[in-house]
Amino acid sequence: MERHLNKANKAICSLKKSIENFKNNSGQIHELEQYYTSPLWKKDFQDDHKGILPSNLKRGVLSEDGIYNLLENLKEIKEELRDIICR
Repeated sequence: MERHLNKANKAICSLKKSIENFKNNSGQIHELEQYYTSPLWKKDFQDDHKGILPSNLKRGVLSEDGIYNLLENLKEIKEELRDIICR
C-alpha cells in the first residue's frame, strides 16, 4: 500500500502540473478554435493555395487537420477525464 500511495502522489503531482500548464495555454487554444471556425481561416487557407502567402511562412494552422486534430484530442481528453472522475 505504501508503494500505491507513493505512485498515486507522483501521478497527482504530475497531473496538477499538467493542468496548470493547460490552464496557462487554454486562452490560446480558444483563440485557435475561434480562428479555425472564422471566415479569416478560410481566406488564409485559400490565399495559401493561390500562392499569395510568403513561401517561408509556417503553415501548421492552415493544414486541414492541424487545428481540427488538436480540438478533437481535447474533446477526447475531456471525455476520458469525465469517465475517470465519475467512476
